Amino acid sequence: MIFLIQLKKKNKALIPQPIDITPHVKKGKNQFFIVCQSSTNCFVVVQVMEQVAIEDLITELKAKNSLSFRKGKKKVVAMFDADAKNEVQTLKSKVCLVDPLVRTRIKIASRSRDCKHVQCFDLYNYLKANERGQTCTWLCPVCYNSAPFESLIVDEYFNRVVEEVPCDEIQLNPDGTWEIPKAPKAIETLNTVEVCDLDDSSVDADDDILMTDHKPPPPKVYPAGPICIDSDDDDQIEILPSPSVPSMTIQQQRNKST
Repeated sequence: MIFLIQLKKKNKALIPQPIDITPHVKKGKNQFFIVCQSSTNCFVVVQVMEQVAIEDLITELKAKNSLSFRKGKKKVVAMFDADAKNEVQTLKSKVCLVDPLVRTRIKIASRSRDCKHVQCFDLYNYLKANERGQTCTWLCPVCYNSAPFESLIVDEYFNRVVEEVPCDEIQLNPDGTWEIPKAPKAIETLNTVEVCDLDDSSVDADDDILMTDHKPPPPKVYPAGPICIDSDDDDQIEILPSPSVPSMTIQQQRNKST
């Protein structure tokens, strides 16, 4: 039996796709030929694998690698202390409660014990993505460092945050407490109106007077033509139609001038 190993390139790394040879294995001696399409040297390892349900893996992690609420809070305080030692004053730190893999709300907060950050990802989505091979093999979706199954922990501190906070983002305080970020206040702009007394002798006629929401009346427009005004009645204005001037060609104008 001949098998071809396919290499999948992701993040500038060639990741071999595993081959399931279970259906081709028989009792006794088995002989397989492996072909790898790559210019680099490679080696082949045969492993006996057992498929375990994701729910069982989560139960195992909760029983063995669970970080208590007290230790999780202590890690948050240590993060602020580390910033203070580096002469960086951090009053508050925002943490997102949305899983970076599938962009849904975290249900089981998890990360690797080797990660320096406190940001978590959803444990179920992380295991499911690695099962399907959708991401690089066992890499943290936050810092992209190695995060194998054996190093994963369940953070009970952030699990309580997820249960108590309805929004998708929180602010961590240096003492380990959290709060919901306040929405930014809208900036209200008010129009200032300067009122001047025109009868006041202190106002100079040349000074500019600011008047808001005041527009001069539009000028009256009359149609072209002679206007006849009756001297007896000043209120009556009669608009006479414009006399029609016959158009003349250039040749007619020249004949008339001669």
